[in-house]
Amino acid sequence: MTPNGHLSGSQLIAALERLGFERASETGSHTRMRKGRVVVTAPDLGLIEPDTLRHVLRQAGESPQSLDAALRGARRKSTKKKTAAS
Repeated sequence: MTPNGHLSGSQLIAALERLGFERASETGSHTRMRKGRVVVTAPDLGLIEPDTLRHVLRQAGESPQSLDAALRGARRKSTKKKTAAS
């Protein structure tokens, strides 16, 4: 997670996609994501509160550690792109 424990909705959705979830639908400020039979509703707002994040992870059947790994993988990829472009 980020140092203050909060993620943005777009960061959460991107991490869920890296964990194998696909966007199923979007309604207002919420995105429904699917991985097999598991369906998760992720808020696509500014910062997501820690309790909301825990609820989404519970729906997804994912651990905070798997979310952290997906987020770290995203940071490494974006760093490599910047380095390669230099």
